[in-house]
Amino acid sequence: MGTLRKRLQKKIDEAQINVSELERRAKLPLSAARRILLGNTRNPTLETIVAISNVLGCSVDELVREEHSYVPIRAKDDTAFEKELFVQLIEAIKWYLQHYEISTVTFNEFIACIVEMYEFSLTHPDRKIDKHFVMWYLDKMFKSMEKSS
Repeated sequence: MGTLRKRLQKKIDEAQINVSELERRAKLPLSAARRILLGNTRNPTLETIVAISNVLGCSVDELVREEHSYVPIRAKDDTAFEKELFVQLIEAIKWYLQHYEISTVTFNEFIACIVEMYEFSLTHPDRKIDKHFVMWYLDKMFKSMEKSS
């Protein structure tokens, strides 16, 4: 059984709810969580995992992170570090969190945002931030958390 499946089942048991109740509270399609538990959905969407974690009162990281693992940067090893890009991304996330008054962000969620957006920005011909992608990604990551608060 995969890490997500094991941890999801453990969190459901701890919450003392059944899978149908989890799906209802998370406003998920029927059997969405059940398919994860059965191994029929191996790569659920971030939106699904965020909704589940909000209902279960845990972080996304608690559900999906391998023990003693880290988020590896998938950029080529010979890629030069773009300090200005990195700083711009941190500022963009900071602005977003302040603007939308989001205060419940874990360190790992913050780092995951930086990594994902940094890597995407490296694909831009000029190695610049794609503001549309940044807003879309942050909305996907944090807006669903905000709604369930």
